[in-house]
Amino acid sequence: MATPAERYAAAPASQQASTAFPQLAAFTEPLDFALDDFQVQACRAVESGQGVLVAAPTGAGKTIVGELAVHLALATGPFMPSDLPPPREDHQLVGAQDQPDPLPD
Repeated sequence: MATPAERYAAAPASQQASTAFPQLAAFTEPLDFALDDFQVQACRAVESGQGVLVAAPTGAGKTIVGELAVHLALATGPFMPSDLPPPREDHQLVGAQDQPDPLPD
C-alpha cells in the first residue's frame, strides 16, 4: 500500500498544482489552451500574494497574468459592488465651463 507522500509524488503535476493553487486551476479550466511555463510561474506567484513583473515579447501571453489578478480580485477581494455609493444625480462635467467654444463653421 502506498503512503500519502508516494501517492502525492505519483499524482500528475497538474493535479498537484490545482490543489496548491485552486484559483489558478479555476481560472485556467475554461481555457482552450495550456499556459506556458512562465505564465504558470507568474500566476502562481500572484496567487501566493507576491508582486510580479512579467517581461516577455509582444504576443507571448503576458496579459494572462493580469487577467488572473483580476479574477482573484473579483473572486476573493473584500470589495463588493454592493459597497459602492449610490450614483450621484448631478452629473456635471468638471471643467466643462472652462472649455472654449467650438470653432465656427
